[in-house]
Amino acid sequence: VCKRGDVTVKPSHVISLGSAVNISCSLKPKQVCSPYSRFNTLILYQFHRRIRFQRGDSLSSQVTDLPLGTTLFVCKLACGSSDEIQICGAEISVGVVPEQPQNLSCIQKGERGTVACTWDRGRDTHLYTAYTLQLNGPKNLAWQKQCNDHYCDHLDLGINLTPESPESSYTAEVTAVNSLGSASSLPSTFTWLDIVRPLPPWDIRIKFVNASVSRCTLQWRDEGLVLLNRLRYRPSNSKSWNTVNATNARGRHDLLDLKPFTEYEFQISSKLHLYKGSWSDWSEPLRTQTPEEEPTGMLDVWYTKQHFDYNRQQISLFWKRIIYLNNKFQDQKKTFYFHNGFDKRLQRHGNPRMWIFRNIFSVVIEKGEGGKQAVGEKAAPPQKQQEDSSKRNNLPENNEA
Repeated sequence: VCKRGDVTVKPSHVISLGSAVNISCSLKPKQVCSPYSRFNTLILYQFHRRIRFQRGDSLSSQVTDLPLGTTLFVCKLACGSSDEIQICGAEISVGVVPEQPQNLSCIQKGERGTVACTWDRGRDTHLYTAYTLQLNGPKNLAWQKQCNDHYCDHLDLGINLTPESPESSYTAEVTAVNSLGSASSLPSTFTWLDIVRPLPPWDIRIKFVNASVSRCTLQWRDEGLVLLNRLRYRPSNSKSWNTVNATNARGRHDLLDLKPFTEYEFQISSKLHLYKGSWSDWSEPLRTQTPEEEPTGMLDVWYTKQHFDYNRQQISLFWKRIIYLNNKFQDQKKTFYFHNGFDKRLQRHGNPRMWIFRNIFSVVIEKGEGGKQAVGEKAAPPQKQQEDSSKRNNLPENNEA
């Protein structure tokens, strides 16, 4: 309420785009500058722009072509050469009728989640517009919630639909209302299976049986009613995915085509029904490196003996190098045992890296009673030891590979 006067707006403070409006300003009794009207001048401002003035104690003006949104009008009184005195003001809102909401869809994230719906509002009304979402279900069940946000295009009903009757139908509808009119969406009908989106799988891990890349099992945890999974995996340096679908996987699936000694990225998605509903979001990625491939075949080993004198002899052990995958040498731990006549064991444990660059091992031992020597690998016949050494590898004794 203004103390000095009033500003009235007709037909309404809220009008549709393109409509005209009449604005009147009047002074209350005893609020004039002088009893003589020629000294009283009323001035009407649109924001800070003067649009009309008139001498006397009242003023009226018709305004057209107002823009969308809110426009402020202020009436002031000028008394001769003195400063202008503010009398009163009014806001006029210009907008449009809401359009029919389109593309209404609802989803429930997870079996224990709540129903949330989204829609397209259409053009901006430039007015306060309330949206009401209503969901009707079996046995005359009904839920309703209103959104007061100016740009409302989604609502969470806060209710959980259960799988007790997965084929029962539900109908959702959203209605938009403002001062100029209302509009309702087309009804959206769905079942529990249609709208429930499972949570992404979690606790993803991979198991290599006997540390072998040829026997790999991917494991994960899922919600209880998941029926279908899709797995995707790729080497970390690749942009393309390998995708596999698995039905009734129950949280595990065997992969048979992984490459050894390669870093892979794995992700999994879930679905409740073969044909209905939607896939979950992809899980968090699991990154891991596959083990190296095991070497195959038997290690080819032989040895030679060389007599130094009556009490000493040299035993040299030879073996062929293994061909390794991925241009990398497979680490090999080797232990060799030699026994002298006093049954004292001389033992050497191989450093894994050492055997990459060497394929000869030699040791000098003293002869004991009986002259016994033993090597824990494949050996050539005694009568051909020295001869076989040079023939098979063309290596002199004590030569390094």
